Amino acid sequence: MFEDPLIRYNHPGDKNTWFVQRKEDDVPSRAVNIEDYDPESIEPDAGRRCDQCRHAKLKQYGYSSYTVEGTTFFCVLERHPDRSFDRWYGEDKRLKFANKCDHFREGTPIKIGVDGDLMR
Repeated sequence: MFEDPLIRYNHPGDKNTWFVQRKEDDVPSRAVNIEDYDPESIEPDAGRRCDQCRHAKLKQYGYSSYTVEGTTFFCVLERHPDRSFDRWYGEDKRLKFANKCDHFREGTPIKIGVDGDLMR
């Protein structure tokens, strides 16, 4: 049986494009093997979470600080394969990527309100 010498990797920050490389080639350190990345298979309530990392930025959006519609997660180091997404009340399974991230550091993320003010 013929084994495919190519392996696919997500382009950093864009889950819709990917690199195709031979296994012998150097893979970009920020790339994530598509076969290894499956946010649906990660338990939502176990382990570390990206929104509890000091390298995270949480930006609220809406009409004002009184009418917040949601919060967008960003990885300041651009290590998360999805780059940014709505964290959906903290229940988005993509937040569990922290369990695979070598750059996770537990701490308080940067929080920015709808009006652009830093929050505590």
